[in-house]
Amino acid sequence: MSDGGTRTTNVSRLFRIGVDTVVRDAMARDVITVSASDTCHRALSLMHAAGVGRLPVLDRQRLVGIITEGDIHRRVPAGLSPASVSVAGIMTYAPVSVAPTLPLPDAARLLLDRKIVGVPVVDHGGVIGMLTRRDALATLLGPRKSGVRPHGV
Repeated sequence: MSDGGTRTTNVSRLFRIGVDTVVRDAMARDVITVSASDTCHRALSLMHAAGVGRLPVLDRQRLVGIITEGDIHRRVPAGLSPASVSVAGIMTYAPVSVAPTLPLPDAARLLLDRKIVGVPVVDHGGVIGMLTRRDALATLLGPRKSGVRPHGV
């Protein structure tokens, strides 16, 4: 049974992109970071200003953790202000990270399997980018065809 080759062409295109595409091709390069001694309020302010939901935590330019907006909302003790709680008390230590040369399909699988929304991209010990599920999917799927709208929009 044939569909005129469209399905085969789309699968071939995705396979070709997947083989040739690495994390570096999809990651965000403008990374905003915090230190473990910063307050959760500062981390939230930076996230909101940048429109991101997570920040790598660095110590002497080395990745030591990650903090998300959700972490702050879930982990700051009731009755305390985020301004009075340090990032160190809330962050996830030794977070999952990826190399810029990792094939993008492998990174996407890691994000899905571990139920992670985004990971720092680390090269020679330093954070050089962030990769989110959205970044990975957008790169793997390519540009949206004009006139095609998501369901319900």
